[in-house]
Amino acid sequence: MVIRRIERATLQERVYRAIKQSVLRNELLPGETLSIDSLAENLGVSQTPVREALTRLSADRLVEYQRNKGFRVAPITESCVREIYEIRRLIEPYTVRIVTKRITKDGVLRDKLLGLEEIAKSLQARIGDGKGVHKTETEECLAVDLQLNDLLLEATDNSLLKDILDFVSGQSMRVRTFVEVALGALNPKVIVTITQEHLHIMESMLNGASDKAANAVKEHLTNAEKRTLDSIRLALKEHVLEKQAS
Repeated sequence: MVIRRIERATLQERVYRAIKQSVLRNELLPGETLSIDSLAENLGVSQTPVREALTRLSADRLVEYQRNKGFRVAPITESCVREIYEIRRLIEPYTVRIVTKRITKDGVLRDKLLGLEEIAKSLQARIGDGKGVHKTETEECLAVDLQLNDLLLEATDNSLLKDILDFVSGQSMRVRTFVEVALGALNPKVIVTITQEHLHIMESMLNGASDKAANAVKEHLTNAEKRTLDSIRLALKEHVLEKQAS
């Protein structure tokens, strides 16, 4: 019985993570109806772990349940974007202050941040004023963003804060990948600006300037919210037009 329970728990977790990643990557698009039968067939499992996974994803605010209609992927709205950035502005500057102070005493973390800074500097040198931005550079810029976020998570001892950061990070990733799917690519000048902002944050952290690092994060998030709202309006328009044409 114990072995069966472990296997079942593992299966439930795998199904949950598989569907969650499909939602975060916008392989399952906002507003899309989710068929338990189809998901179960595609994943090669029974309906039970799929239904349980969708219930968990409802708690994650990635999926919605509608009476008499079933489950659907939670829509992305301007209000949703504003809520995400409001929370990020509350917790990320605080987190960066904590991590900056820890990095001054933790050589391993410092080396990881130095390595990430070198990648960002190399990227900055290659992209210049934006004319050198191609798909590879765009992917590298976004990878730096994810790795910086992972470093903050790794360096945070507060498990509850880490859970909140992880939750908000997932929501942000879904919005960003939706924009990428809908629009195809980010503006090259945006990649230049984001890289500069990342370097400002990392430089401040490496110098042990916790207040300066926190302010750099606030500025980055304020700018990111404006960029995201501009992009999401266009992405949502494109998404609606695409649905109408299909």
